[in-house]
Amino acid sequence: MISSVGVGNWLISGGNHIADSTVAKRLQKVVEKACDAQWEMAAALNEIRERRLYRADYPPFETHCKRAHAFSRTRAYQLIDAAEVRKQIEIVYHGRQMPTSERQCRELAIVPENKLR
Repeated sequence: MISSVGVGNWLISGGNHIADSTVAKRLQKVVEKACDAQWEMAAALNEIRERRLYRADYPPFETHCKRAHAFSRTRAYQLIDAAEVRKQIEIVYHGRQMPTSERQCRELAIVPENKLR
C-alpha cells in the first residue's frame, strides 16, 4: 500500500514529490515580489536615515532599527549599502547583469565606482 500525504499544494506519494505547476509558478512570483520588496525596503531605510525621519520616535538611528524593524544598525547599513551598489550598477548596465541578492551587492561594494564601468 502506497500512502499519499498532502502538504500544502504538494502531493508526497511513496517518496515522489509531484508539484502542481500552477502553484509552483504562483510561488515563484511570490519569491520574485519579495526580492523586489527587499530593494524597496533598503531604499526606504536609506531615506529614513538621510532625512532623519526616525528622530521623532527613536532619536538614534540604531534605536529606530532595533525597535521599529528588529534588526541591528549594522544590518540596516548592510541593506542600505547593497541597495546603493545595486542602484549604481543599474545606472551603468541599464538593468542588465543585475546582482540578484543583497550579499552579491555587499561584495561589490568594495569595488571602486570607476571599476564598475
